[in-house]
Amino acid sequence: MAAKINMKVMMLSIFCLLLPMNTMAMIATETFSIDDVKQGSLVFENAQGETALALPMQTEVSMQVSGWINRVSVRHEFKNNSSDWVNGDYLFPLPNEAAVDQLKLHIGDRVIEGQIQPKAKAKAIFEQAKAQGKKASLLEQRRPNIFSTKVANLAPNELLIVELTYQETLDYRDGEFSLRFPMVVAPRYAPEQTASVYNVTANEARALSDEIGRSTKPAEYAKYYAKQEQSSFNIHNQVSALRLISEAGRVYQRGNNNRINLKVTFDSAMPIEQIRSPYHQINVDVAEDGGALVSLQGEAIANRDFVLSWQPIQGSEPTAAVFSQVGKTHGTHIPSVSTELNLTPSNLAPSKSATEQSSDMAMPALPASDKYALVMLIPPQGATQHDLVIPRELILVIDTSGSMSGDAIIQAKAALKYALAGLRPQDSFNILQFNSEVEKWSDRAMHATAVNLGRAQNYINRLQANGGTEMSIALNSALNIETGIDNKEHAPNRLRQVLFITDGAVANEAMLFEQIEAQLGESRLFTIGIGAAPNAHFMQRAAQLGRGTFTYIGKLDEVNHKVVSLLEKIEKPQVTDVDLRFSDGSVPDYWPVRIPDLYADEPLLVAVKLPSYVSNDLLIQGQLAGQFWQRRLSVNATEQAKGLDLVWARKQIAALELSKQGANRERVEKQITAIAMNFHIMSAYTSLVAVDLTPSKPQGVEAKLAKVMQHLPRGWQGSLQTLPQTGTNSYVFIIFGSVLLLLAVLYRLSFRRPEISEEGR
Repeated sequence: MAAKINMKVMMLSIFCLLLPMNTMAMIATETFSIDDVKQGSLVFENAQGETALALPMQTEVSMQVSGWINRVSVRHEFKNNSSDWVNGDYLFPLPNEAAVDQLKLHIGDRVIEGQIQPKAKAKAIFEQAKAQGKKASLLEQRRPNIFSTKVANLAPNELLIVELTYQETLDYRDGEFSLRFPMVVAPRYAPEQTASVYNVTANEARALSDEIGRSTKPAEYAKYYAKQEQSSFNIHNQVSALRLISEAGRVYQRGNNNRINLKVTFDSAMPIEQIRSPYHQINVDVAEDGGALVSLQGEAIANRDFVLSWQPIQGSEPTAAVFSQVGKTHGTHIPSVSTELNLTPSNLAPSKSATEQSSDMAMPALPASDKYALVMLIPPQGATQHDLVIPRELILVIDTSGSMSGDAIIQAKAALKYALAGLRPQDSFNILQFNSEVEKWSDRAMHATAVNLGRAQNYINRLQANGGTEMSIALNSALNIETGIDNKEHAPNRLRQVLFITDGAVANEAMLFEQIEAQLGESRLFTIGIGAAPNAHFMQRAAQLGRGTFTYIGKLDEVNHKVVSLLEKIEKPQVTDVDLRFSDGSVPDYWPVRIPDLYADEPLLVAVKLPSYVSNDLLIQGQLAGQFWQRRLSVNATEQAKGLDLVWARKQIAALELSKQGANRERVEKQITAIAMNFHIMSAYTSLVAVDLTPSKPQGVEAKLAKVMQHLPRGWQGSLQTLPQTGTNSYVFIIFGSVLLLLAVLYRLSFRRPEISEEGR
């Protein structure tokens, strides 16, 4: 009996020791499922439902910057090099505040224009066209910063170009403009359990995590999935997850990179200088009239966000407070499709030849109607002159999950140290780290003494990245942490500021947004994005709800400047409780409704709809250092712009999404659908669909397969031999197996001693 038990223990020990090797072998095998897509990757589907990938010919991005507005065209070019007909599906990221309003499908010399429809109807139109052998395209929003496009019936050897156009506003702070274009979607973590009080189920978060996680190269997704599940130490879940990935199929094509060309054109309305891109090599050509053309030096691999910044030439800094347009970009009449889904020329836009098309970036004429404006809220310039120094309680929160391994954790730890260096003797502070759990450096906030700062520096040096990204418990600790007994007498006069340093790689954003709104209190939340491709949707929305700001750090040598600048900004008096009113006391229709605090050198843009009959001035008012502050703006002194109605509609949709709860979900969805249909923009409940009226694919022809290569964000890559410690849970199995093996040996030796004693007698 003892021998049998000993044998079982030995077998289990050997299994635990070999399991990590098996895991690595499984990871080394490239596998594939329907969601294995990345920036500019095309998924083909055959009649049996099998899927595979095709390599895109090229991704072309063209931007036109004018003042505060950026008009962007994104062209994904694909070539069906096979002799078979194909259907396609691909995912790609866009800026989370992009107002996508146009879709064009270029096939040969044909250009098919998309129309906005409710999501279900658009999908039905596409599926019917696909079944009828017609060329069609469907653009859907999966998340505010993730979109998908389906194409149907691409002929052999045809070149397919899917072009979409969007509108966005630029970021302006510290006298510098900037724009960001995401090129890759990073995998995201979903917590095992999601609190039901926030009306978000764990299944929904897990579905998001799986969808985006499987959008990586399958072998790399297997690594990340193991990292995700590490904190549970559930052997069954680990093996099952890798088995499901393995069963999906195999991808044979390797060694190809998704590449992108990008150019930015500046008009001469605002002469600029100091044009730079911190993460890519660029060419800059400045025209005599003050305009400029910026382009990448060669093609870039689509594995990190593109960022471009520039400064207005001295004397041309933005001073106008209102930019406006009259009327809407798109007409109110939207071609409809009957409930029978008859695809006729009367309800779908006909295709045109390429030579008949106007400029890629052209905007439709604006009918006379209401006025749409961007109101620039400029902090009072005298704010920097106030002598009042308010003590603050600074809570530093750092993400030490597995996704932060590598460059990200180095940057995050450096940010913490610079933040500590900026503390004053009258300040207090604490440090929280979180992964699968949350840990406090101190039970309470401590005074910023030399001794405490030294202890904190040592604590930071020991931080390592591993485990999951349980952000909810971190927010709960940060927003509810006690000030401490020795500080209570000063607590009412202290600024309570939370610096949250993370890559935002989570799937349960909606729950976290509700949690921030419920628990914020008098605190202010400032997010600092780390890494090559942070989740800007979460970072920006969290900062907005937290009445703070979002700062992005993409490489180590940016840490000092950006962290110091942030600390200097938030230690100065800011304008709080900001709102807009007409001079007669009435309230305009503006978004966001909850305007964030105004910080020094960081103007805010608020989108406003002004009825045509309104002639009153706008009043901006709030509290500055405990005193009432007000400024008057003339709505007539404006600069003409285009596409501001799209920005207004997109901001309104974002605000409605944040207000959505279980009780009002249906009503909010109807409101968003109506706004999106009225302004011809994408949303979670509307899609753009384009259908060619003439069937092109012969009946009975089946689609075939193709393949592609995918990318993880820059800094996440690594050979299988150099995975970070938390890349998989193999070390857990090794330790567990070694312990069992040792126990088995000791157990066996316990039976050997009596035998030896008997022999001695």
